[in-house]
This record gives sequence, structure tokens and C-alpha cells, in this order.
Amino acid sequence: MAESCCLLFTIVDDTSTDTQITHHLELGHTLLGDDAPVVELEAPDGTGSVMLAAARDRDALAELRGRTPLAAERHVMCGVDPSAIADGVSRSPGGYVDLVLDPAEPPIPFDDPTVLGVFRDYHRSYLPLLGRRHLRCESLWRDGVRAAGSFVAFAATDDGEAFSLAAANPWRRVAHGRLLLLPPDVLRAAPSPPGPGTQRSAHFPCGHSGSVAEPGVDRQAANRG
Repeated sequence: MAESCCLLFTIVDDTSTDTQITHHLELGHTLLGDDAPVVELEAPDGTGSVMLAAARDRDALAELRGRTPLAAERHVMCGVDPSAIADGVSRSPGGYVDLVLDPAEPPIPFDDPTVLGVFRDYHRSYLPLLGRRHLRCESLWRDGVRAAGSFVAFAATDDGEAFSLAAANPWRRVAHGRLLLLPPDVLRAAPSPPGPGTQRSAHFPCGHSGSVAEPGVDRQAANRG
């Protein structure tokens, strides 16, 4: 694909205040524009939140990361298919989103056996489990060949059902998952994909900017060691 949408996830530290969150949101809209998604995704059980900002301008997101008043546990900048983000015109429903962000360095390659197994089980069992509750699922990219994680958005009748569906997400084998409330008009709903979808991008402006080892890490073997 020619370009991707850049995402900045800011995992809010417990010491952050409501005032800092408000300032972060205001700064994000100032740097990215009022139409850009800059939202707080809160956990349904009140155990924390994650700030999401989306734009095609990586430099603007990097500036937000550098200037935010939030005491952040960590920041993750990554890429996603631009069709996943609502465009401000088409209406999209809210619901829940299970966010998996891999903190490993170097990031896990998409060709790692762990990720290949995730894709297999995602389409074999998890998407059928979600059924009509599915809203959107996407891989997150650190660069053209390495994964940052994923998100899956879905509807649920209540928090209990949502936690149960999130716990079955195969991507949680890669890293810790966070179930979050999804406001309306942030993501664009789409049917379940017929296959594993986009795994890498030839042109990737949003990913990891430092030096990383070449792909070849076997996460399953590393975990066994």
C-alpha cells in the first residue's frame, strides 16, 4: 500500500491527573487538527486508560509524544491500514476494543511462528466466536516486517461478555492485552476479513526509527528458553 495511518498510543500512568489528560487531548487536536481522532480509551473496570491519537503525519504525532503533559507509562508509535480509522464523515459504532501492544525489543517479526499461529487461530476460531459482534480487527506495524501488536473491536451485551471475548483473543499470546471502551466514530467498522489481511507494507513511515536486529526471532523458542 502507498501509505499508512500512524497511531500513537500513550499508556496513562497512575499518577496522571484529569487536567493532564485534558491538556493532552487539547494539544493533540492543536497539532493534528480537530478532525483527527484524539481520544481517551478507558478500561470498563476503571483500571486505567490509553490515549489514542491518529494521523498520517508521523512528525506531528512525535511532537505530541514529546510535548504531552501526561506522566506516561510508555508510548507506542505504530502504523495501521488507514481504512481502519473513521474519516469524520462515515458514522461508526462504539463498543469495546482489545488492544495488544508488544513491548519487546526487537519487535516480533510477522513471520515468527508465534504470529503465524495467531493468524491461523484468529481466522479458524476467534472470528467465528465473535460472529456478528465483530466491528474491526487490524494488525499494528512497527515497520514493514515487524509487529507492534493488534486490536480487535467488537460489540458486547455487557462488560462480562466483553472481558470473556477479549480473553480468547489469540494475539494475547504475543503480549498483554487491555480491554478498553471504544467511543463511537473512532474506528471504521468492516466485515471480518477472509484471510490474514495486510501483514507488511512496502512503504512504512510510522514505525520504529532506531536500529533493530534483523527478523528471525522465534518467540516460542525464546519463551521455552
